[in-house]
Amino acid sequence: KECEQFDVNKPEFSVLQQLGDDIQEYENNWVIFEEFNTDLKTLTDEEWIVFRSKTYLFDEFLQKWSEKLKASQQTHMGIRLLKDIDSFREFSSCLKFCRGEVLSADHWLEMFRLLHLPRGTTLEKLTFGDLVAVAPTVVANVEELKALNSRAQGEFP
Repeated sequence: KECEQFDVNKPEFSVLQQLGDDIQEYENNWVIFEEFNTDLKTLTDEEWIVFRSKTYLFDEFLQKWSEKLKASQQTHMGIRLLKDIDSFREFSSCLKFCRGEVLSADHWLEMFRLLHLPRGTTLEKLTFGDLVAVAPTVVANVEELKALNSRAQGEFP
């Protein structure tokens, strides 16, 4: 408007437009990341003693996000989240060995040690988020978790 008043050509700042586009792209990436983590947090806040019978909700969450990310434009953040989802799927298949319906208090303590959960962790305070935090350890120790469950099943009265 001012340029027209003084009969001056309007300057073009293509660098600023490019910078604005880059900032918008970064914002979109982080919005997706934030949405994913917000959705995940609703699950991880659940007490494990309650959530262990509803692990299908985690599988549904992973499926929903996998479809959403594959349908959207591929970004670095989207690719990273898809890799996280693949890791979480492997973790999800191991959760049945963490349910612990037949585990005694001693078995739970052994499982907490095996998974490197902090000292003082109890079943009553355990959340799904505590297990998500040690997901790689759960996957790495799945055979030991199977053995612990088998042993507990054999000792179950």
